Amino acid sequence: MRQDELTDEQRKIVDKVEKLLRLAGANTNEAEAASATARAMDLLVEYNIQMSSVDETGEGGGKRAEEKLVGGFYEFERDLWRYVADLNFCMCWHQKTWVRRTVFDAKADRILNEWRRNNILRGQFRIVGRVVNIQSTQNMTSYILQTVERLTRERVAERLGDGEKLNSQLRGRWAVSYREGIVARIIEKIWKRREEMLSEERNAAMEAEARAREAGMKGASTATGVTLASVRKSEAEANADFLYGEGWSAKQAADRARRAAAAAEADRLYTAWAAANPEQAAKEEKQRRDKERSRSSRSYRGTAEKERDWSAYKAGYAKGDEVGIDPQADTRRSAGGLGHTAGALGHG
Repeated sequence: MRQDELTDEQRKIVDKVEKLLRLAGANTNEAEAASATARAMDLLVEYNIQMSSVDETGEGGGKRAEEKLVGGFYEFERDLWRYVADLNFCMCWHQKTWVRRTVFDAKADRILNEWRRNNILRGQFRIVGRVVNIQSTQNMTSYILQTVERLTRERVAERLGDGEKLNSQLRGRWAVSYREGIVARIIEKIWKRREEMLSEERNAAMEAEARAREAGMKGASTATGVTLASVRKSEAEANADFLYGEGWSAKQAADRARRAAAAAEADRLYTAWAAANPEQAAKEEKQRRDKERSRSSRSYRGTAEKERDWSAYKAGYAKGDEVGIDPQADTRRSAGGLGHTAGALGHG
């Protein structure tokens, strides 16, 4: 990501996030590291809510871009990038791509840079979002992966004892499974954290509606302005329009509405037919349930799971609790407005 694409305000936000993540990475006290990481996440949520408020005024809220990054050899890395990108309101996916490499031809005394002769197939992440959110995704994912690597190195060193080759074991099945377990636990907590924040907003909206009813203000607006839920939706639509062209998200919404209407009509017709033909309907329903049970009974385990060392995975999953993301109670405001802030940073 080019730093010159950030505005002064965005650069300040990124600098604060980087400072918090450096603090978390350097701190051996896991509780303090967790608090610093949580404040970084809250700061990014608050900033995006503010930028969406600016967007509504027509003043614009930040440039969007697409970033391409080589990497993602392991599945746990790909999963982590996707979840952190979603946390930071970005689209992220992984694909295979041909990458040009430069080779020196000693015989010809020149550099070979021919695509067909010297390309190699590598994994590539593609990330779409506001420039500041892409930068934050990179920073946060890098911090988490560095923490995972540190914890894995410490644990492998403990298992090996003296006289063993640490670096070769870090690439082994046990160490990879241990990393997978840590990342799986972190991803669970990231997802839970976002769901809790959305739940707080829903509860706040319901409480506002209840107060309005009690006060007899029927028909009065109980909206709390731009919220995390609305930002998440608007950012997803804006990212899709940036990637596929203006109006793409509106077209997709219209298609979904048409499909929903067609499904509702099909359900209505089936309900009427089933009422008129109960025996045939019961027979077809039994066949459908039997097929579903047959499909669900088939077990499939991918290559990664077949090769996984489950004892290492479970140990890593337990260790993942130390890489906390839960905020301290005094770093949060009420949900519904600019509700998830890093007040200790003096933001705003």
